[in-house]
Amino acid sequence: MSCPTSHDLQTRSNYAVNKKMEDVIADAIGAQKDISGRNQEWMEQFEKFAHGWMPKLFPADYYKEMINYWIPFAADINHRYPSIRFPWITTVAYTSEVADETAQGAYLNLCAKAHVTHDLATIDMILKGKSIFLSAQENEKDKVSICHIRQRPLLV
Repeated sequence: MSCPTSHDLQTRSNYAVNKKMEDVIADAIGAQKDISGRNQEWMEQFEKFAHGWMPKLFPADYYKEMINYWIPFAADINHRYPSIRFPWITTVAYTSEVADETAQGAYLNLCAKAHVTHDLATIDMILKGKSIFLSAQENEKDKVSICHIRQRPLLV
């Protein structure tokens, strides 16, 4: 019996997981009026001072009033990002950007709320996802082979 290794499992579904994350995060952020209002302000600033001037350097793929970048890469064992280095293990590397570099007081709390909202939306998506397992067993005279592999990525 030959159980497939992680390298054998397909990774093309990673994009679908990214799109689902984009959707649940955008919905969660959009439901928070204080955050989505500030998002609108930042979006206008981004358009005026970045994307509007240099769209190739600052692309803006809007989805539900949020920007989501998906930059496709072929698997590369020497790449620094785990989702590119090991796409059969790390399905998506998803980073939230909140303008919190100089935040203080109530605005800092709003930034923290945005991060927590993003994280909880992702956790809820994972908890609602479905795992599929490949199980196999082979009994021979002098050995037993068993494998139980969770196929990746999670079905969301």
